[in-house]
Amino acid sequence: MTAALALRLAGVVLATFLLGGCWSIPAMEKSGLVTLLAIDQAPKDEFEVTASIDTPATSSASPGLGQMATALLRRGRGRTIVDAIAQLRLANNLVLDFTHLEAALVSESVARAGLARPLGDLTSSPEFVSTPYLLIVRDGTAQGTLEQLRLVKPRAEVLVTDTLSEARNRTPFVPRRIYELLDRVQMTGDDFTTVGVAIDKAEGGGPSTALQVSGQALFNHDRLVGWMGANATIGWVEASHQPGHFIVDVPSPTGTISLRTVASRRTIRILRSAQGPSAQIDIDLRERVAGVSGGGSAWWSHPAALKQVEQLSADKILRDVEDSLVTSKAAGADPFALGQYVRVSDPGGWPHMETRWNREGLARLPVEVRVRAHVVNVGSLLCPSFGACTEGLFKS
Repeated sequence: MTAALALRLAGVVLATFLLGGCWSIPAMEKSGLVTLLAIDQAPKDEFEVTASIDTPATSSASPGLGQMATALLRRGRGRTIVDAIAQLRLANNLVLDFTHLEAALVSESVARAGLARPLGDLTSSPEFVSTPYLLIVRDGTAQGTLEQLRLVKPRAEVLVTDTLSEARNRTPFVPRRIYELLDRVQMTGDDFTTVGVAIDKAEGGGPSTALQVSGQALFNHDRLVGWMGANATIGWVEASHQPGHFIVDVPSPTGTISLRTVASRRTIRILRSAQGPSAQIDIDLRERVAGVSGGGSAWWSHPAALKQVEQLSADKILRDVEDSLVTSKAAGADPFALGQYVRVSDPGGWPHMETRWNREGLARLPVEVRVRAHVVNVGSLLCPSFGACTEGLFKS
């Protein structure tokens, strides 16, 4: 056998091998990308899973050109979520691909029953390689929410991701992913939170496809146990040093002043006494003025008025933190990780308290909160049109 003939045969063998690998790839028209999952309770203690599926006929590289991007909805039931998805596959002629899963919408009743086992089964499957957001549906069923979103342009998953991005940038609410729940579920004293979602009520009572973030969900281990509203969530964000870019409105003598936190420092100390542990939370905020409404802007040039605005801001954040602590303690949830601070301060005594922390220890823990706020920049919004801002008032 000549060298040329051997090389030719090797090429034929290689081509045959490569083509053989392609035979298992489904045709494009038979592929379906699962972008959203809805998880609800079903009769007989089963789960019902609804999948929002994009196909080449419903997706577009330029979806803003007026194309109707209607996703397919397919359902399956089973004793576990994995069983329900298996039934969904049997009832569907598409080859489902879960690598583009953006979010799992879970009904409130399922979340209150516990999510560790059903979602653990889901993420243990090798085909679920993405890290979808976990969203709790507050009003109605998760399936009903998907049904209302299915006619969204460009597509429902785009609306969901855009809504979450808007929430992160403009509200205190913090969406979290499934793997974060499973990471924290074994840890007492540092509980998971994520956002609730609901369909906006349309004007006139008609159908709506607008999605809104509605509250911060509080978990005790893997079970949903309560909710925080906007003000309590602000307090939790500041007290637990979460990232965020939201604006806080402070009523002032001259109108409403909108402040945005540009830097913050938070310290938690555990103090011990004969009566037991107590916590002290110190929050130091650096803020800038983001807007003024309802009054003049001349206040910024007066140091005494500026100090008053700073105190009003500190007082509001203090009330919000106290609100979040009351709400969390009542629900038996510890999103501040106070239990972990207690554990570090007294590792020998923690095993005796760990099993009772959410039920008793957190509720009995005295917490003192101190907040300081400093306006370090009024920006160009309030500076004179001609001339420089007065110097010396806004040093940190």
